[in-house]
Amino acid sequence: MISVQKHFVPSWRRRLATFAFIFIAVLIWRYFHLFDFGLYEDDFTRIPRAMSMSYGELWNTILRLFRILGGQGRPFHDVLIYLFAGTIGRWFGLWSLYLLGAFFFSVNIALLYELLMKVSSKSLAIIACLAFLLFPADTTQIYLTHSLGVQPALTAILLAYHLSLRGQHAWAYLAAFFSLFCYETIFLLFLAAPLMVRGIKRNSIRPFLRHLVIILALLVSAVLLRLWIGESRALSIDFQTIITTPFLHMVQGPFVSMGAYFLRPYQVLTGGRWDLVLIAIGSVFILAGLSWYFLRDLCRRKPAVLQDHDGGTFNLGGIRIKLSSVQWHYFQYMLIGSFLLLVAYPLTFTVRAYAITGRDTRVHLAAAFGAAILFASVVCFSLTVVRRSAFRYVTSSIVVLVLAMNGSFAYKIQLDYQRSWEEQQEFWSYLTRSCSDVDEGTILLLEPAASDEKRQISSNSWNLPRILEQLFQFPDSWQDLPRVYLLADSWYESILDSNGDFVLSGTTTLAPPSLYRTVDPGNVILLRDSGDSYERIFVVEIHGEEVGLKVRGEDNLREMQRQPLYEALIGDV
Repeated sequence: MISVQKHFVPSWRRRLATFAFIFIAVLIWRYFHLFDFGLYEDDFTRIPRAMSMSYGELWNTILRLFRILGGQGRPFHDVLIYLFAGTIGRWFGLWSLYLLGAFFFSVNIALLYELLMKVSSKSLAIIACLAFLLFPADTTQIYLTHSLGVQPALTAILLAYHLSLRGQHAWAYLAAFFSLFCYETIFLLFLAAPLMVRGIKRNSIRPFLRHLVIILALLVSAVLLRLWIGESRALSIDFQTIITTPFLHMVQGPFVSMGAYFLRPYQVLTGGRWDLVLIAIGSVFILAGLSWYFLRDLCRRKPAVLQDHDGGTFNLGGIRIKLSSVQWHYFQYMLIGSFLLLVAYPLTFTVRAYAITGRDTRVHLAAAFGAAILFASVVCFSLTVVRRSAFRYVTSSIVVLVLAMNGSFAYKIQLDYQRSWEEQQEFWSYLTRSCSDVDEGTILLLEPAASDEKRQISSNSWNLPRILEQLFQFPDSWQDLPRVYLLADSWYESILDSNGDFVLSGTTTLAPPSLYRTVDPGNVILLRDSGDSYERIFVVEIHGEEVGLKVRGEDNLREMQRQPLYEALIGDV
């Protein structure tokens, strides 16, 4: 292992060529359909609003977020989204925000590549970057709230690692501290910095403990600041959750993250989608050249960082095992990768650690760093242990197939996002045509879709109540704006109260708690989703009783002024 290495100092041309290659790979596997992506879930809370703001309103919003420590105690998360959406998104449209997201993702991969080139071999760097690019446990990379508000936090951590390697520790801690106010689950990844800089040695224990104390001090200071301003999430977590959840997630999360590299190929092969199999075959050809390169690198050359290092020994059940310097190096990175996987989960309090579908998979986003290093170090270690060339080629071929299948799954995520946006456009187009008689206080209820297809992003979800007011400019005299709610699966069991009113609550709808309410059925429009079409219902039977809903009235929406979101969501449908 190393302290500070100078063997890898690429020219600006090599850096530019490397980044161009990474950016193209990101566009292919993650953003090939960027012109067909739209807005999803949390995106509707910030992005349309930012795109419709004047520059003065945008500036005041940013200042207010900093002043009140907004965005659930992480103001940079919201500030970056508002800033990019209110400038680049406003000028060029949604596709430009996705291109910017691809750029941020590519920057992080490039930073990871240079970091691993400084502390390890080119083989490990290349495999780790591919594993990071195709990390299959977290399926929210495309999601704008993630790419614009979360990826910069990871950028800060990777920059902190680079600053540590250069001995600029104060700046490194400052960069890591920034991540706490952008997306806090990333922060603990910086715990492994001394292990990368100094290696796993006995004389590294004291520097690591000193580093641990500083990290904990920064974390506690951020938590105290959130408590002081009364941030809701910090106040709502009870003591038992603080103690038990981190340990539970540290046990569950790493197995899910690493297992996903093999689960996703299985899903591709058994999903009945031959187009995805063909994409996987195409990915094999792309990855085959890289496979040959890193296999040659492992077999013919000793990494430059190991030229002056001896091997290591350790006891396994009383058996003394001796490793060469190269094997010992990759074994240490297996330990570092495992450690990074563990520390990716202690701050993930709000989502279950075994999520493998949908937006909840964001619980694994911090694990991509450790999973990529662990995956790459296991591959490199295996190829150095196996002596026969035939076995090495078989091993590298298996790695290529696994990565290719994960590349195909990454493409499937794109198709899920594309289809989700199309379904939203179809729904809102139908609503504006068939339910244009909305009045003040009208509530539109959407039944759950009949289709049971599982996608990696929802179409019409919990954030529906906030969309209609971003499509139309309602009269200032309307105190109670019309809203759309997504009904829960068993909504009919408890939606009708003793007064004959509809109760919109956590058991009947999927909506923000601040929008729970009671409403007269006479001002309710019920929409039924059969999977391929929508139908407006005028009379619904609940507990054997027929309940009359809103009768069709005058066309009010046609007279309303349209907001910028209308063109993106409905204009082209």
